[in-house]
Amino acid sequence: MIVPMKKTMILALEHDRANTLSQLGKLGLLHVEISQMKDSEDRSDLQHRLDNVANIINEIISVKSGKNHLPPPDTKEMDARALFEYAMGVCGKMTELKKKLDYLLRTISALSPWGNFKSSTLEELRKKGLNIYFCSTTHDIFGSLRDKYTCEIVSSDKHKVLFLIISQEQVEPSSIPAVMLPSEITLDEAHRDLQENKDWIAVQDNLLAALKKHLDLLKEYEKELIAEKEYLGIRDSMGSMDRIISVTGYIPSENLETLKKSALENGWGLLINDPLPEDVVPTLIKLPAIFRIVRPIFDFIGVEPGYDEVDVSICFLFFFSIFFAMLVGDAGYGTLYLIAGIFLKFKFKDVKPLKRPINLFIFLSLATIVWGFLNGAYFGISTAKFPSCMKGLNFFTDVNMRDKNIQLTCFLLAGFQLSFARLWRAVILGNWRSLGQIGWAIMIWANFFTVTGLLVKEGNIAPFTIWLYAVGFLMLLAFYVDWTNLGNIFNFPFTVIGSFTDVLSYIRLYAVGLSSYYVAMNVNGMADMCIGSHKIPLIILGVSLIFMGHTLNIILSFLAVLVHGIRLNTLEFSNHMELQWKGFQFRPFKIVEIPLKNQRSEQKI
Repeated sequence: MIVPMKKTMILALEHDRANTLSQLGKLGLLHVEISQMKDSEDRSDLQHRLDNVANIINEIISVKSGKNHLPPPDTKEMDARALFEYAMGVCGKMTELKKKLDYLLRTISALSPWGNFKSSTLEELRKKGLNIYFCSTTHDIFGSLRDKYTCEIVSSDKHKVLFLIISQEQVEPSSIPAVMLPSEITLDEAHRDLQENKDWIAVQDNLLAALKKHLDLLKEYEKELIAEKEYLGIRDSMGSMDRIISVTGYIPSENLETLKKSALENGWGLLINDPLPEDVVPTLIKLPAIFRIVRPIFDFIGVEPGYDEVDVSICFLFFFSIFFAMLVGDAGYGTLYLIAGIFLKFKFKDVKPLKRPINLFIFLSLATIVWGFLNGAYFGISTAKFPSCMKGLNFFTDVNMRDKNIQLTCFLLAGFQLSFARLWRAVILGNWRSLGQIGWAIMIWANFFTVTGLLVKEGNIAPFTIWLYAVGFLMLLAFYVDWTNLGNIFNFPFTVIGSFTDVLSYIRLYAVGLSSYYVAMNVNGMADMCIGSHKIPLIILGVSLIFMGHTLNIILSFLAVLVHGIRLNTLEFSNHMELQWKGFQFRPFKIVEIPLKNQRSEQKI
């Protein structure tokens, strides 16, 4: 259920700005609407610090220990800010060293063709009347220059010649192909400095690597800075007129009384209205506890229904679990998932953010086991080797009708899910246009009988299908098409065709599940041939094939769920539900306390 919201403006006195923000944060009920933000120096400085923290965390994650294993820095007593300052110093030094490294590499590249020489020696020769110029040019131009100057070839290839022009007279560098070389360092000095520079980089790598065990503290510090940035953003976006300030936002209707009580205690003025159609209202979804495991899916794919749309969470969970089970399709894999899920549940029992994802994973594992049991699928092993109770339902395992029946199941899922979306939409509309949605539901079932007739029943389409098409099409023309909208009229034929392909699209559940089964079966077949040879190298190869083949199949099954299982819900189903996923999550302004190295500090989120 999408929780109803109230648009609220809170009025307070200018001198009470900080206290107002503090009390609102502790209340934690208002999703603040930020329109315009005044520039402020402290917010700019905070953004700079936040960027630095993010860069430091990335540096620490990517760094590898250097060759010089020095004792790690003493960071036991550092709090988050001190640790950040220390890491900033290390990263700053690392940046300087990398700049010098780049300079030395460019210097060595420029000097290497000419060998080791000192610029002071060239200057002494110049004072004695002997000028030496370093040049590089093509063979043709070099031929004309050697007739004019005394030249000494240093090296040459088919493209160019490196040479010295030796002259008692000064030559204008622009008149010859002179090369500008670094004069402040010799080639030997550059090589020596390069090695020293690499050693120091290795030292800094060790210092950063030692900070990996403090990453959690730095990430908490990053969260604190993000919260502080939001706090300052709200502060700088507050409306102001004379000595009155205002904060505008949205609050769940069920929490209005709590806000009113707080307003009386703090002397605030309240202006409360229902959101207008043009308002951009956040979405807060409230679900029964048992169905909240679906939330990680929406968080992962980053979608949220709009405030004026409908919550499909329970329907999404129901069909997604079926899609997951069919795409993985193996009770053996499902059992491995379940064991992993139970292990993770006990391993991270105190990590609250992981509770729902793990519970969801366990639920999907159970669904996979049930589907695999019905199909008699266990790691792609032939059911002939299992007892009769594990051979699955004949409807799904009989080789003569198995494929057709699974295809029929896929199309039944399409018919039920897509027609349910249209009928649900009809109930929401609650007017004469609901008949247009019923027309769509009829069209979907007409598509179902057409698809199953062509693919499952080998061209035997039920005779009444034509009447379903006729009734559905007439209802769409009468109650769905907006005859005043040219775009709607133009798109209507494509929408009808799209409804047919939507039903057909569910065949992917059969195709991907079948491919997973055959991958497992062929991996087992190759492994059996190796192990059956009774030769130790081939036995090792066979065992490796089983492990790597099934591991790859498990990975592919997860990718299939991400691509196909989510798509059927967020595209095909959502299109028929006319759901645009245009919403964004309700995030109230809160101030909570978090521990940082035996200290406690307020965090605004």
